[in-house]
Amino acid sequence: MPHLSVSIGVLLAMVSTGVLIYSIHHVSVSIQADEVVARVGRELEAGIDKLYPGQFGQSASELSAALHESTSPQRSQARLVLWAT
Repeated sequence: MPHLSVSIGVLLAMVSTGVLIYSIHHVSVSIQADEVVARVGRELEAGIDKLYPGQFGQSASELSAALHESTSPQRSQARLVLWAT
């Protein structure tokens, strides 16, 4: 019986050590600058979508007209926007 108790105690100590290592890793990743900036960007986009749920910018027909009438850089931008919508 004491052997079982010691084995369970060692197992729990190993699990606790693993959880501590994971916790330290998670905190160190979450406070890195690029992670903070990405999280703020996601929150900003969510806030903008909540405040302004409609779509802004040119309509698809305006983009099609711009695609046929514009120069090469503007044409490629219009294609990208049409593709993304």
